[in-house]
Parts: sequence; structure tokens; C-alpha cells
Amino acid sequence: MCNFALMNLLCNYKSESFEESDLGYYVIHDNFTELYSISYTGECSSHLIGKDLSIPKHYSQVLFKEKVSFMPFEFIETKIPGFKSNTKALVHEGIYITYSSEKGNSFHLMQSLFKKAQQMTSLHKNLVYFWLHEKTLVVLLFKDKQFFIGNLYEVDNHPDVLYFVTACMQDAKFDSMPYYLVGDISERDEQSLGNDFEKLSIHMDVFNRKMPYTASGSFGVSNFASSLMYLSTCALPEVF
Repeated sequence: MCNFALMNLLCNYKSESFEESDLGYYVIHDNFTELYSISYTGECSSHLIGKDLSIPKHYSQVLFKEKVSFMPFEFIETKIPGFKSNTKALVHEGIYITYSSEKGNSFHLMQSLFKKAQQMTSLHKNLVYFWLHEKTLVVLLFKDKQFFIGNLYEVDNHPDVLYFVTACMQDAKFDSMPYYLVGDISERDEQSLGNDFEKLSIHMDVFNRKMPYTASGSFGVSNFASSLMYLSTCALPEVF
């Protein structure tokens, strides 16, 4: 890699065990390309964020803005008239997400976010989890450790975030029972959103964004980076 390319890297990490053939993923956001690879042992073997990065041909694309629908398998099989999604991915027993993918087999970050949230239900049976990046908001609710509702919204500001998160909480009737609210958000959103929820007498914790390695440069948008780690445990997307 040329020196010019290295100068444009926000994150530059490669482990000693890195192999060019490692399982890899890429996501494009904020005019940057983020590459993440996993070794045969399941560990992160490389993580690069930068501009004009070359994407290895065997890396899988990861979408995050595209709308998703949660559906039981039976609904997918009925092929509802007007249904335009062409990709499905299993996120839980009997539950799929469907979305449109130009390649037909791209991953969706929702798969990883669902996995994150579901793991937290071992400690918090009534869970409100949300992920935010720029204008994309994902909200996932689990009630008595069971998936209750999930959606992806386009938002313009923090008041929009509060509206959609609290609306989902009302649908689950979380105002009448104990629950745990966690935001998977960037550091720049952490304090202001925390204050906004506190004004509504709602406490928000922040998801642990710590990466399992140290690297030169910054991690860019850390809630992207920490989400890519889960993809190797997610089901492969399927064209339908």
C-alpha cells in the first residue's frame, strides 16, 4: 500500500495471523470504506478505514441504510403481491429480515445489531436497544427475552430519535414495567442524547464500544466497528 494511502487511513490494524484469504466484510459510509476481516480462529485479523481503499473480491458487502422488514418464514413463502425485497436473512428461529440488495446476497447490519441486542437479554429481559448513525436509526425491543418489535427509521435530529424510541416503548407498554434502555451510539451523540432522555425521566446506558485490539489512528465511527465483529456468527443472506 502506498504512503499516500496510508496517510488517508483513519484506522490501520492487521494482526500477525492475517491472511489475504480471511473472511472479510466491507461497508461504505461517510465517504469512507471500512474493511473488516476475521481469521479461521474467529478473531479480528484486520480492520481498515480510509478513502480509496481497494476492496478484495471475496469480501461481502454490508448494507445499513436499506429498509428491512421482520417476517416469519411463512409470510416470505406466500410472496405477497407488491413485495419488492429480494434478500432474506435468518436472525432468529423462524424470524427473517428481508430487504433489497443490488447484489442479492449482501449482508445487512441489522443482522449484527439483532445479535448484539439478543445477547443482552440474558441480563435484561425487557430491553430497548437502539443504534444510530447520522440519519439512520435502528430500534429493537425484547419483552420477557422474546423479540417484540424492530424497525429502521430515517431521522433528521435527536428529537426524531426520542420520538421513535419512546413510541416503540409505548407499544410494548414498557411504561408499566422495569426495562433497560441502551444506545449503541457514537461518542459525539452520547452526552446530548443521554441528557435528552433524562429530561423525560428515562435513563439511557451506552453500549460498550471497546474493540478487541489496539490500532494506529482512530476507530472512526466506533459503533460501526463494534457491530462488524458479530457478522461472522450471522446467517448467510439468501436470494429469494
